[in-house]
Amino acid sequence: MKRCFLALSLGVLVIPSAQAQYLRASAVTTISDSAGGAFQSREQDWIIQGSTENLVRSAYASTIHSMASSSFTAAFGVLKADVDAQTSNPGTTNHNASGRGTFFPFTNGVGASFNDKLTLLGAGPVRLRVSYNLHSILTESGAGALAESALDTFAYPLAGGLVRTSAIIRHDGPGEFRSAASFLIEGTAGSEWGLQADLYAFASVLSNTPGFSRARTDAFHTGLITIEALEGTFTSASGHNYVAAVPEPASFAVLGVGLLAFRRKKKATL
Repeated sequence: MKRCFLALSLGVLVIPSAQAQYLRASAVTTISDSAGGAFQSREQDWIIQGSTENLVRSAYASTIHSMASSSFTAAFGVLKADVDAQTSNPGTTNHNASGRGTFFPFTNGVGASFNDKLTLLGAGPVRLRVSYNLHSILTESGAGALAESALDTFAYPLAGGLVRTSAIIRHDGPGEFRSAASFLIEGTAGSEWGLQADLYAFASVLSNTPGFSRARTDAFHTGLITIEALEGTFTSASGHNYVAAVPEPASFAVLGVGLLAFRRKKKATL
């Protein structure tokens, strides 16, 4: 089957309002098979929420032959998705089951997004490194199974100017994938930037032969966005802490003791 990603360029990026700060999530499932059709959609858009809240949208559809489920979770700095499509075709009729999100810019829709406002702080130039990571487990089994995911992250000065971004992370099934990318925000103290991330997940089976087919996109492990202050610092309008967690010294000490005990045990058995 043809992959459903839609290539993007900076010229077609949709930049939200300068005042936008939101979480959004949507979920759609569709089925068309010899038992009939089923459709369910849940959508929530442009919702301003605190940094500790999650926005979740899920959809489910089924017939006696097919099942499709779709779940997307949006929080500031963290996006998740789990989409599953299955069919058991008893004959040669076309069976189609799929799950996805609904938002632009990908062909079959982004399911989870956030947009936040960053304010740069410091005595001089401010440099921030924005990193984004995607971990996906993609299953494609049987005829016509297709699973894929993508994470797009970018920043833009609210006063106008060039968008800062890097490559869109794309995962094509089957298999387990971990990918990371990063870009720099460089500005002066007091300048304000929009930060947006979009998670796409799609799973579909299209079968016209007898047998069982399944596609699953498990990106619940997750899409993670962090920020490292190289010069100066920043605040976020959501209040979310984008700084990547660093293990505490006590954690390193416990790890060291464990390694030492392992080495002593190994030496004693020689």
